[in-house]
Amino acid sequence: MSKIERIIMFEGGVETLDYFSRQMGQAFEAHGLLVFYFNLEDAASDVKKVKKFILSGKTAIVTFNFEGFEREEYIYDHVRGYIWQHFDIEIYNIAVDHPYFYDNRFEHLLEDDKILPGLIKKYHHLSIDREHQKYMRIFYPQFDEAGFLPLAGTRLDGKSADTVICDKIAKETKAKDKSRDIIFTGNYTDLAFFDQYIYGINDEYAQFYMGMIDDLIANPDKTVENVIISHCNEEMGPQRLSDLRVPIHKTIFVDMFVRSYFRGKMIQTLANAGFEIAVVGAGWETLPLKKPNRFTIIPQTNSRRCLELIKDSRISVNIMPWFKNGVHDRVFNSIINDTVCFTDGSGYLNEVLSDGEGLRYYDLNDLSAKSDGSHIVDSMEKLLSDYDKLDSMAEAGKKIVSADHTWKNRAKKLMELFS
Repeated sequence: MSKIERIIMFEGGVETLDYFSRQMGQAFEAHGLLVFYFNLEDAASDVKKVKKFILSGKTAIVTFNFEGFEREEYIYDHVRGYIWQHFDIEIYNIAVDHPYFYDNRFEHLLEDDKILPGLIKKYHHLSIDREHQKYMRIFYPQFDEAGFLPLAGTRLDGKSADTVICDKIAKETKAKDKSRDIIFTGNYTDLAFFDQYIYGINDEYAQFYMGMIDDLIANPDKTVENVIISHCNEEMGPQRLSDLRVPIHKTIFVDMFVRSYFRGKMIQTLANAGFEIAVVGAGWETLPLKKPNRFTIIPQTNSRRCLELIKDSRISVNIMPWFKNGVHDRVFNSIINDTVCFTDGSGYLNEVLSDGEGLRYYDLNDLSAKSDGSHIVDSMEKLLSDYDKLDSMAEAGKKIVSADHTWKNRAKKLMELFS
């Protein structure tokens, strides 16, 4: 039986993480745990409240992306450390990006542990991708790699400020009744933005960085870290892995470039083929299109509105943010809201959902520089030609996601770690 009775979670930081926290927090509350949502925007006030909430030895922090551990004002100072360090609190951090994005966070935690020893012993790191787990074990062995906790889906509850959307949510939405064919939720960064990082030093470095980028585009099954390590070894001779941690962190723009490349190529392929497609997010006005007449940009919005827009679409496109053994929540969010997801696969996703179970898989190689994208177009045409098939696919996937891949499931997994 778990000794944990109270949970501290955070809000007031990144909106998406707030949404995750609320979904998981509700699941904790349903199991009888008390949850305190610490508002980072009102930290001065909530510090006093949270101190009264904490029961030493019976309270845990569950956070995403180090929120509450970014040396925020009022909960941290350079002499006394974090307020959490003065109580017997276990810390469970779910990192929704690759560990190489957080090298400075790990360094700060190690420094803060010296201020008041015990922080690292209480810290438990959860990865949303099994490749992230491997990276943690190699490059950050000082930290407890506490396990694999994939992202999850959220089903809309029928409440909405938009009465039209609300009516559609209230019933099992059929493909024929939806407002649009294809949607993608996510931002886009114009590739020219990365020139400052690629060409900012000299031509030799630019050639080095472009070699990595070209390798990943030509071989999208590779992980970013393995490509960087391979090219460093080729350029400088065999390197100790421990010596490559910082260079990998400083080269994360390669990851961001490749993500944007494939996002842009997917949307270009579909839009230029004449499909009706909407994108939700920033930056899309910079994407050049041959046939922009059926392309709609919806401004960046909140998580709930994204779910409403997904539910009102026949197909939700997903391009993994280089998760090779995990999953983006966009996949489960689409399926659990009656929408077929058109996605690339991963080691993990292929294990839990077969083609036809709420999704249709495509191959990233069909978006490479050498491909004309015809396989992508053909697959999408077939999907949109049979609404009954879309409905049966969505229903098959929804049964699996509803049973196994909600935040309620992930909260239960965490509660097992508490004991």
